[in-house]
Amino acid sequence: MAGRKLYGSFRDAGFEDVRVQVSVLTDTVGFLLPILTNMATYARACGRLDEQTIAGCLRDVQAGRHFALLPQFLVTGRG
Repeated sequence: MAGRKLYGSFRDAGFEDVRVQVSVLTDTVGFLLPILTNMATYARACGRLDEQTIAGCLRDVQAGRHFALLPQFLVTGRG
């Protein structure tokens, strides 16, 4: 389930005092490159970006010219 939907799911399930915390992993050394490579597969499949753009982005990440973020959502509530 997408993290952004968890709040509503907790509320729908009857939890009270629902709270959301977001922790963000910032990658400047290429740790997330496998995830980005997988995301590139989806970008190719949807056809919204051309291969040159996708390959260029991945090259830039590998060369250290971009950083990546991976948000993690923690949702809590009282039941």
